[in-house]
Amino acid sequence: MALPTFTTLRQRFQYIIGETDYTTVNAINDSNINAAIADAFNSFDWSWSHVMTTGTLVAGVFNLPTNYNPTWHITDARIISGTGQADLMSVEISPSDVRSAQNNTGAMYHWITYDTTNNVYVFNSNQLTGTVTYWYHFLPTALVNPTDVCPIPELEGLAYLAASKGWVGSERNQSLEADYETRGTKKLQELYMKDIAFGPMYTEGSNAGMQPQLNGYGIDPIRIARP
Repeated sequence: MALPTFTTLRQRFQYIIGETDYTTVNAINDSNINAAIADAFNSFDWSWSHVMTTGTLVAGVFNLPTNYNPTWHITDARIISGTGQADLMSVEISPSDVRSAQNNTGAMYHWITYDTTNNVYVFNSNQLTGTVTYWYHFLPTALVNPTDVCPIPELEGLAYLAASKGWVGSERNQSLEADYETRGTKKLQELYMKDIAFGPMYTEGSNAGMQPQLNGYGIDPIRIARP
């Protein structure tokens, strides 16, 4: 399945709402499309939005990537040890538990804070130095150019979800809005179930593995359908 481009999303969005001109740029429609994509990334932990990177601790902190999605936990954070030695695995804790973690130098803990001065999320650790390898979920860059590609291979679901956001003021049709949202959510749920069934297995310590009570798969895939 080809990934949708901004042009194909614009076209399908316009056709759903009964319009045919998808070549003229409409800032409101484009905003709705990008908002639908953001909703999908915030509501489903897609396997392809899960990427590995590294950060170097300086005095126990480093900045997380600018596209880090705080909706989902960082997973498998560790300082990789030398040959024949076990990696130092990190356990995520609440910032309120920092004092206890700092007193336990024999283990590794991390917690996430937000730097309001520099507007960036920060990885904090009781280990003051070292290179940390970790996995995080990213938020995609907003689509701008006609050839920009959306990472979610679900044209119909995204177009319907975007269309559900398109009713404003006196034109708002709540029953049609609900129908569009239901259709879009259903298509994204179906794609997510396929990702669960045929994608990589969840590992212990992941957000899904730690919270299986959310549903049978460990994730709540209907958040975007809630009022």
